[in-house]
Amino acid sequence: MNKVKVGILPTIHLFENDNPYDDKYTFVNSYCAQISNGGGIPVGILLNNNELDEASLEMCDAFIIGGGNKIEPCFLELINYATVNNIPLLGICLG
Repeated sequence: MNKVKVGILPTIHLFENDNPYDDKYTFVNSYCAQISNGGGIPVGILLNNNELDEASLEMCDAFIIGGGNKIEPCFLELINYATVNNIPLLGICLG
């Protein structure tokens, strides 16, 4: 039996000031640990300039949106992708 691959969107901190080294994507470690403990494979979904790559979504069997301090356009894109393709999605907190 194949393990379920769960794509996790990062919390996004981009373009908050002019310093490019402050632009960050962060992942909550406990999400990865719990997915692994449940027999799944956590997959961090990296963005390109805050844009989703559909090819990275196609690798996943389910998704988690962990939240952050605002709703990002990529969150809405992922919700649409999961809904259209009937893929399970868990939103946590602001996610």
